[in-house]
Amino acid sequence: MIHTMKKLAVVLLLVTFSAVSTFTPVARAVAISTETMLDQQAQSTQHDLQNLLARAEVRKELVRLGVDPEYVDRRIAALTDDELYQIQQKIGELPAGGSSVLAILGAVFLVLIVLELVGVTNVFSKL
Repeated sequence: MIHTMKKLAVVLLLVTFSAVSTFTPVARAVAISTETMLDQQAQSTQHDLQNLLARAEVRKELVRLGVDPEYVDRRIAALTDDELYQIQQKIGELPAGGSSVLAILGAVFLVLIVLELVGVTNVFSKL
């Protein structure tokens, strides 16, 4: 009786392991180039920045400062990977949560600084 139970348990385990291993998807790891990884990160950063600037509060603040929001969109699309990286680093230093208004204003200020440095706007020379 015990011998039969052991055989049954072994057979059930074998069937279970076989079924699980047959229907489990296989993970495939493929090496990607550094350039591909950097491109993906740059696109992700650009997408995050565009989402931040698409918010109504930010658009309102840009218009209040005299900056055309569509022009900002085109400028963000034209940023180099290094510029996107610098913006991403500065946004990461802003306080999380708490005062979202200050964070948004900080992001707008950062974009205006980049636009000023590139020579696109003259926002700070008018002050």
